[in-house]
Amino acid sequence: MNRTYIAVALICAAAAAPVDAATILPGIGGNVLVDGSSDPISGVTLKLFRDDGDGVFDPAIDPMIGGSVQTDATGSYVFDNLAAETGYFVQRPTQEILGSLQPAQVSGLLRPSESLLTIDTFEDHQKVTADPLNPGASSAISDGSSSALGGERDLYVELGDGVGEVSLRSNAFGVDVLQYDTASGVLGQGVITWDGVDYSGNPVPALGLGNVDLTVGGTATGFLVKLGIDISGENERITFCLFRDSVDDFAEASAVIPLTNGTATETVFIPYADFDGPVSAEDVNAIQLLIGEGSKSVDAQVAYVTAIGPVEQNFAVVPEPSSVVLALLGFLSMLKFRRRR
Repeated sequence: MNRTYIAVALICAAAAAPVDAATILPGIGGNVLVDGSSDPISGVTLKLFRDDGDGVFDPAIDPMIGGSVQTDATGSYVFDNLAAETGYFVQRPTQEILGSLQPAQVSGLLRPSESLLTIDTFEDHQKVTADPLNPGASSAISDGSSSALGGERDLYVELGDGVGEVSLRSNAFGVDVLQYDTASGVLGQGVITWDGVDYSGNPVPALGLGNVDLTVGGTATGFLVKLGIDISGENERITFCLFRDSVDDFAEASAVIPLTNGTATETVFIPYADFDGPVSAEDVNAIQLLIGEGSKSVDAQVAYVTAIGPVEQNFAVVPEPSSVVLALLGFLSMLKFRRRR
């Protein structure tokens, strides 16, 4: 085992600035505008309803979430702090707008967790194990079935303390999850790397993603991760590192892993704005995810890593003809007044 590999991997983890698991997810927002123009309308009331699971809006069954909101001076509104994998509907209820009664409008089914860029869904089988005879082990998978960004996923595990195994397994049981395990009394670490196709599980990133824009043109604002850990890993963290031109220069952020029974049933959102370091999410050549830095006897899972952003839902208001006429008369009167002056 080449210990310099471990050193590089641990530099990223050791320098990570603590970031609590985000409680505010990118929500649902948008604008209310005059139909056919970019003119904003302020003071328009909107309501949010949670889907009961059938994907069809029914205000008698789908519960309203929180209170109604109104558009601001720019015509904008937002509902935030929403459950990532829940479906929602935004309703613009019947109300008077621009001097006329406007009928209700409702959006289609909206999910705050909608992926804008998939990093990995762990759909393909891969396994790597470290033990006292082989305290550092790696694996790379880069066949055509890989669900990983850049076409390859590198797994690396290190045995830190204790007698037993440390393992990372992707889709080991026919379930699309990444499983991280340490035997009883064993301390270890797992490193998952997405760095393009280099046919190597070396945890030193190969910087081969081709300057990928994780913001997807500014629409994605952070990573959404579905994961969980058992009681042995309480307060354990995951750490993300973003690399661009050098393994010595990176940006990083970490978050507490939700405590579950060890299965991936909760979500964590890590905003790009929380990353500390010289690398921008708009220009990335490698991504690393580190897990298992401080707890023994851990069972944890990661179901997916994606990039998400606020879900946009806009509404257009069609003015009544009378409203259009009044607006036109007002405009003409203003012109006449200016000419007289």
